[in-house]
Amino acid sequence: MSLPGEPASADPGRGGERLRRHPAARAAHRLCRTLERHGITAEVHEGRGLALVSVCVDLVAWTDGSCYFWWSGEVSEATGRRTYNYSPAGDPVTAARRVADRYTTLRHGRPTPSSPEPVPALSRPEPVPALSRPEPAPATAPAFR
Repeated sequence: MSLPGEPASADPGRGGERLRRHPAARAAHRLCRTLERHGITAEVHEGRGLALVSVCVDLVAWTDGSCYFWWSGEVSEATGRRTYNYSPAGDPVTAARRVADRYTTLRHGRPTPSSPEPVPALSRPEPVPALSRPEPAPATAPAFR
């Protein structure tokens, strides 16, 4: 028996491995499959009660199985911290549409109002000349009297 939105295990001899996945992993795979309908390929990484859906640089959604979160592209003026979008995991269609909108914004390079200024390249320091070591003094035999 499979759960809604989850295909049955391809190999019944393995005991339905997919059905035993953590709710976070199931939710992440549902979002990943729904993003494919928008022409977006993503990767799922799961473990320790959370799952990540990696779409592109600056766009990773994560879930605990009850909801999805991803960076909105905005930074709060009050706190200076990133703000995040939220969508219930029970509605992967809406979440995928919203993630796809963010993906389109990133792909077209439209800056968000609070995009930080690019960090200037650091100049390389001049190389330090190698320290020369003095030649060791020749070994002399101790003088006995």
